[in-house]
Amino acid sequence: MKYAKITLPYKIKSGVLALGAQSKSAFCFVRDSKAYLSDSGGDLDDMGNFKNFERGIKKAQKELKIKPDIIACDLHPEYMSTKYAYDLAKRMGLRVKKIQHHEAHVASCMVDNNVRGKVIGVAFDGTGFGLD
Repeated sequence: MKYAKITLPYKIKSGVLALGAQSKSAFCFVRDSKAYLSDSGGDLDDMGNFKNFERGIKKAQKELKIKPDIIACDLHPEYMSTKYAYDLAKRMGLRVKKIQHHEAHVASCMVDNNVRGKVIGVAFDGTGFGLD
């Protein structure tokens, strides 16, 4: 499986599995200052896409040898990726960190552009869930 390998401008103390939103869903494993981002797996409402998403996470964890301590997911309680995060966290005894959808977009822009510190960010891709 191929991953986009991203060097972060900081170091992460714990292993993280970050799960994307409902449509164009992806996942990302993070360890130290490296993030390994999957390709988009399509809309998770489609059961085939969801099963591929689940298999991809298991395969990536094995290949990358990253044991997450935290699972990050979208705030939306009805997203399949959010439900999967809670199910996986329960099975593995891990903590879930919920992230607001648009804040995740702004954070990714910060990493892409090596921006540190406080920012004002605006994302115009839909309604998101919470904190709006």
